[in-house]
Amino acid sequence: MGIRQWILGGIGVAIVVSAFSPDVDSAKEPDKPQAAPIAPMTANERQLLTQKSTKGLAETQDKIEKVSYFEANKSTVARTKVGAYLAIGKEGPARLRAVADYSDKRWIFVKTIKIMADDEVVLYRQISRTDIRRDNGSDWVVENIDFAADASTFTALDRVAKSKTATIRYAGQDRRHDHTITPRERAELRRVLDAYVELLDLR
Repeated sequence: MGIRQWILGGIGVAIVVSAFSPDVDSAKEPDKPQAAPIAPMTANERQLLTQKSTKGLAETQDKIEKVSYFEANKSTVARTKVGAYLAIGKEGPARLRAVADYSDKRWIFVKTIKIMADDEVVLYRQISRTDIRRDNGSDWVVENIDFAADASTFTALDRVAKSKTATIRYAGQDRRHDHTITPRERAELRRVLDAYVELLDLR
């Protein structure tokens, strides 16, 4: 008798025994002890963890919405760049957001972005109306892309931060623009991602 036949035969015996053994049918496993719920952090615990994790990042507070934003570079100068920032409220986890700003003299009306890190495409995203905000002056235009970073986006940004070379492509219907992500951008991205990892225990 082969191993397969032996296993199937054993299953057949088990089925027969089960059908004629009421004790087997009525037996119940004892209730397993449930893990105790994790207690929410106190305001002081949240403050200490946030201060420790975001040390060196620039903070901007929205007092009306009661949210603090942390980024590596608080410059208001419009420039093409890739980065990320953190949004932290009075309760709940820290939220990671990705940004990909385009600035030039001509509109692209960005519909998609694609990021390549060390010759491998790590992120492709179609840009919705809620992802983008546009502005312009007499000789400049800005398209600010800002969206919530999920687990796959975090992985992509982490690849960019660790890469030796990285490029983002902003593509519209008729135009596109490639931007080499600078060492400074990658270093600033690394700082925000590291802070986010340290804040995963925030609750």
